[in-house]
Amino acid sequence: MMDSRMRQSLDHYIVFGHSYTDKVWHKCPQCNFKREIGMLYELGGWFYYPTTEEDKVECPDCHIEMEIID
Repeated sequence: MMDSRMRQSLDHYIVFGHSYTDKVWHKCPQCNFKREIGMLYELGGWFYYPTTEEDKVECPDCHIEMEIID
């Protein structure tokens, strides 16, 4: 069983120790429109910020989902 100090330490490690934000380039596969979108890297994967960046994933002209590019 985990005591409260260990649990707090684990929570801090997960939330603050191994997460960071970055701007990631995205491109529309149809018209090649490019945009940087803020994403959060946490728990081994990239996630969009809900309500702030998630809406920017769709190309404003073609209305299709853009792809992540290098």
